[in-house]
Amino acid sequence: MPRPATSSSRPPFPASRFASLRAVSPRLTVALVAGAVLTPLGGDVLGRTALESVSAPVLDASSDPRAVGGFVNSSTTLGRAPGDTLGFGYVDGDGFAVLGEMWTFDHGSADPLEGFTGVDVTEQGDVWGRHLTAAEWNADPLNDVAAPVLRGSGSAYIGAFASEARALCWSGGIGYGNDWCQELYSPVMTRGATSDVDFSWVHFNDTEPNFDYVTCYFERVSDGEQFEIVRYTGEIGLAGTHPVDPPVGATESFTLTADDFLGATEFRLVFEVTSDGSWSDEDDLFSTAYGPMALDDVVVTEVGGGVLGQYAFESDLDGWTAVACPGVGTLLGVADISNYVIEDACDCGLSGNVLEMHDDMGEHPYGQQAFAVTPPVDVVSDVLPLLTSAGNLSIFADWDQYSLMPRANGVFYRPGWMYYPWVCDLTGESGWSPRVGQDNYFFIGEDPVCVGNRASGTTADVPVPQNAEQLRFVFEVYSSCDAFGIPPGQCTEITNETPLIDNIQIRFTVVPNAPAFNVDNGGNFQDGFAQGTLINDPHMPGRADVSRNANFGNTPPYVLLDSLNISGPIVVSEETRWESRLWFRVARVGPGADSRYTTWRDRVADGKAIDPALAGDGNPIEFTFGYMDSCQQGTNAFRNKFCSYFREEDDDFDPAFPELSDENEIIGDDVLFPGTKVEYFISANFINEPSQSYLLPDTTGGYFEEFEILPSWRDDEGVWKYPCFLQIDAYNRVADELLEDALSMAGIECDRFDYRDACGCWVPPINRTLDPSYTNGMTLPQLLGYRGVLVHAGTRGEFFPEDYELFSDYLTGGICGTDRRGLIVDGPWSSYWSHSGAAALFNHRLGADWVSDDYSLFAGDENYCVQLEAPAGGGEAYGTSHSGGAYSYGSFGSGCPDPHEFGVLAPVGTGVGNRVYVNETNGTETEFAQIVNEGVSPHNYRTVADGTAWEFLSGQGTSGECQIDYASRVAAISNELRAAVEWIYGVENVPSLCVDPCEEGELTGIEPGGLLPAVATRLEAGMPNPFRPRTTLRYTLSAKGPVDLAIFDVSGRRIRTLATGELSA
Repeated sequence: MPRPATSSSRPPFPASRFASLRAVSPRLTVALVAGAVLTPLGGDVLGRTALESVSAPVLDASSDPRAVGGFVNSSTTLGRAPGDTLGFGYVDGDGFAVLGEMWTFDHGSADPLEGFTGVDVTEQGDVWGRHLTAAEWNADPLNDVAAPVLRGSGSAYIGAFASEARALCWSGGIGYGNDWCQELYSPVMTRGATSDVDFSWVHFNDTEPNFDYVTCYFERVSDGEQFEIVRYTGEIGLAGTHPVDPPVGATESFTLTADDFLGATEFRLVFEVTSDGSWSDEDDLFSTAYGPMALDDVVVTEVGGGVLGQYAFESDLDGWTAVACPGVGTLLGVADISNYVIEDACDCGLSGNVLEMHDDMGEHPYGQQAFAVTPPVDVVSDVLPLLTSAGNLSIFADWDQYSLMPRANGVFYRPGWMYYPWVCDLTGESGWSPRVGQDNYFFIGEDPVCVGNRASGTTADVPVPQNAEQLRFVFEVYSSCDAFGIPPGQCTEITNETPLIDNIQIRFTVVPNAPAFNVDNGGNFQDGFAQGTLINDPHMPGRADVSRNANFGNTPPYVLLDSLNISGPIVVSEETRWESRLWFRVARVGPGADSRYTTWRDRVADGKAIDPALAGDGNPIEFTFGYMDSCQQGTNAFRNKFCSYFREEDDDFDPAFPELSDENEIIGDDVLFPGTKVEYFISANFINEPSQSYLLPDTTGGYFEEFEILPSWRDDEGVWKYPCFLQIDAYNRVADELLEDALSMAGIECDRFDYRDACGCWVPPINRTLDPSYTNGMTLPQLLGYRGVLVHAGTRGEFFPEDYELFSDYLTGGICGTDRRGLIVDGPWSSYWSHSGAAALFNHRLGADWVSDDYSLFAGDENYCVQLEAPAGGGEAYGTSHSGGAYSYGSFGSGCPDPHEFGVLAPVGTGVGNRVYVNETNGTETEFAQIVNEGVSPHNYRTVADGTAWEFLSGQGTSGECQIDYASRVAAISNELRAAVEWIYGVENVPSLCVDPCEEGELTGIEPGGLLPAVATRLEAGMPNPFRPRTTLRYTLSAKGPVDLAIFDVSGRRIRTLATGELSA
C-alpha cells in the first residue's frame, strides 16, 4: 500500500558497524535437518557435549498436525484462530519490500540483488591494539580499575576501554568482543642463516578458556606465511588478588632453532587475539576485568650473537603495528541456475537467477561467516493497517534452497532476523538490532536436496519483538569446522557452491497473544504395560511416565522419566510471565481398576465428568486440568519450563508432600490399570492475557495426545478379554487414522503401542526384559499375550538390538500357549535390520535379506507410483485376494515430486518372495517387495516382511493408474493386512478377542528378574554380524546336559571355548 507522507524514512543500516553489534546467544549449535544436533560450543563443558533435537526447517505437507500447536482466543474451544497472511519481497523505490512480491532475482532491475545487502561478520569494525599508559587509561572516566601496565610506564595492549565498550552497548564493559581478530606486528628482525634465537616477554592473558585465544606466531617476511609458536587461553599472569589489583604478568621464554625457522632469516613476531561468536565482555557471558592481553619487555636475541629486538613500550609501541585481521568477504552474488548442476532428481523450486554466497572457485573459504540481508519491511505502514485483529504478529520467512552440505564439509547455515528500533539499554540509543532468531545452525546430510524452507521470527530462540517497526530477514552462511567442534580427522574442508536460495518472502499473520511452547524431547507420555508383573495382569497398574530414558537410549537401567515437560519463552518481565495447564480425561477405564484409580480420579476431577462412569451412558466425557509446576534442575528453577506436577496454588496440590513428588503428579503413577486410555493436551497463556491461549497439540477436529496402559482389557459378556493383535507404531508418534480405519475395515481387533521417537537417542528399547527395576515398554510374556504383532516402521522407524531379540523370542518362545503366532512388519527401515544387530530375526525368522533400501534407484524406476503384485512366474504363498475377493494395489511416493525409499528384499532359507515391484510404465518386475516365512516344529509362526510402508499403499484404477485418495489408501492397506492375517491363521481362524495365555499358572515359578524356559536347544546367529569389536552369541537348552560351545576359525582351528561341561536348561 502507499506509504503516508508522515511515515518515517528507512533508518540507515550500519553494515560496517555490524561486527560491533551482536545478539546474546548460546554457543554455536549445529543440526542435521530433521535430525540430531551437535551442541553449542562454549559455556560450561557439559553443555557442549549433550545431544539435543530441533525441528527441521523444511516444509513438509505431510507433517502430523498434532506435532504443532494452535491458538485459541477468548474461550477454551479446541481449535485454531484463522487469519489472513501477508507476504513481502522485492524492493520499491524507497528501499522497502513490496506487498505481494518475493525476491526471485528475475525482475530485471538495475540492482540484480534486488536490495539484498551483504554483511561480512569476519570484518573487524575497529583496530583495538594500542600503546597503553596509566594516563591514557585513567583518562576514561568509566575505567574503574587500575591500568594493566605490566612493566615501567607503558605496555602494548589489545582491548576496549569502558567508554568504548559502553558506546558499543557491551553489557560486560572493559575487555574484548565476539568474533574478534586483532593483531600486533613487531618490526622486522634479521637473524643469521644458521642461528638459533632466544625469545622472552612478559604478558597477561584473560580469555575464555579453550575457546578464545592469544596466539604468538613468527612470520616469514619473504612470503608472509605464519607459524604458530605458542597459544594462550584462560587466565595467565593475573594478580593473586584479581580483580582487585591489576595483572602482574608472567614471563615467557624459549628458543627456536635454526631448523624451526624453515630457512627464514627475516621474520617478525605477531600476537593475535581471536574470539568466537559469544561468551566475551560484549555479551557478559564471559567477562574480564582488564581485557584479553597486554605485552611488555619483549627481547629477541640471536644465540651467541647480539640482540635482534628489544621492546619495553615505555613511550609508544616501539615500531610495533596494531591491525585488524582482514575479513573473508560476503561473496554475495546472483547467478543463473543454469550455471549449476542440480543433483536432486526431483523438480527444484529454484529457477532463473538465484542468490549465491561462494567464491569464484565455487567454494566457501574457510572462516567465511556472512549474512545476506533483505531490504526492510515497513511493519507500521504496510502490515499493521491490514492486520487489525487482536493478538500478536506471527512473522516467518519462506524460501527455496538447494543444498549439498554434509557435516564433514564444515559449511552450515541458519536463518535469522534484524529489527528496528533496537534500543541499547546502556545508552538509550536506537538503531538496527543485532542478528536475532534461532541459535541453531543446520547442515543437510550426504545427499543433495532442493526443498522449501520456513523460519519463524516470533517463536525463535531470540524472537523479533512485537513492537518492531521494520524488520529484515537474514540468511547466514558459516564455513568452519573449528567453530563447531568438528575434529580435523572428520573435516574434509571440501566445499561446493551450495547453499543456493531463491523465491524468498517475508510473511505476516496475526495469532492470539499467547506463549508458543513445545514438549521437550522424550517429554510426552508413553504407552505402557502393567508394572510389577511379567504378564498382562489386569489388576496390576501401570505408570504415567514419558518416553525418555533417564540414562539415554539403550543404556541400562531402562527407567523412564516421570513427568511431561514443556519449554516456552523465557520470562524477562512481568508482562512475559506465563502459565500452563495440563488438560486430560480418561476416555476408557480398565476393568481391573480399583480404589487406587477412583481415589485419584475423585481428587483431580474438580467436578468434571472425566471418565465414562462419571459421565454416564451416552454423555460426553469432559476434560479437567491441573496447573503445571515450574521445573528446576537441582535448586535452580528454569524460567521457561513447566512439568506435569500440580503447582502450589492448584487446589489439588497436597502440601503434605514436596512440590515435585510422586504424590503431587497431576496424572499419578500406579493408578491407571490395563485397559485405561488417557487423552490430553496442554495450554499456555500469559498471566496478564488469560483469555488467549496456545494449545499443543493443535486440537482442531478433536486431535489430542493420548497414552494407554495395555492391553485394552474389556468385559466381553462376563469374560475379560482384549484384542488378539498388537500394532507397534514406530512411525506416527500418535494415532494414525489411516491405519486405524484400515484395520477396522479388515475386521482386525488391534491394540496400539505408540513407540514415540523410535530409536531416538533419548528413548530406551521397548524390551523391558525381566528386570523388575525397569519401567520401559513390555516384557516378553506380555508380548506373548498377543496372537499377532504388527510392527509399523514407516519410512523412518527403527529399533534397538534388544527389540529385535524381543520380536525373535516372541516367535520362538515356548511358553504362553502353542497357538500360531504372526508377525507382520513394514517399511524400508525393516530392510536395514540385517545391519542393525537383527540377523537372527531378519534372516532366520523372517526368511529375508536386504538387497537395497531404495527400489527406485535399484530398478531405475522414476515413476511416482509402482504397482505391487504376486510374481508373474508364481511361487507366492498367497496372492492378491482374500475371503472378500481379489484386489489390486500399489505404492506411491517412489519417485518425484515427493520420493520415499522402499526396500528391495530377497528370500533366505525358507522365505518366499510374495510380492514384486512392477514398473507401471513398462511392466518390468523387480524382486521382491514382500517376503513371507513359516516356522515349523518346534515353532508355530508365520511372518510377513514388507519393504514398502503401509502409509504409502494406494489403490489402482481400471487402467492400473495409482489412486491416492484417502478411501483408496485405506482399502489398499486393509486388503493387504486382511490377506496376510488370513494366510497366517486361516480364513476361519483369524482371532479377535483373547484371554491372556500366560494367565493360567504357566509363569507361576518365574519371578521378575528370573529366566524364561527354552522350547528347544538352539544357537542363535551372532548379533551384530558382521561385528566389531564384539558380538553376542545367544543359545538355549531344552534340557540339562553336556555342552561344548566354542569358536573356530576358517581353517577349523578352535580359537576360544565359551562354555563347556554339564549345564542346566
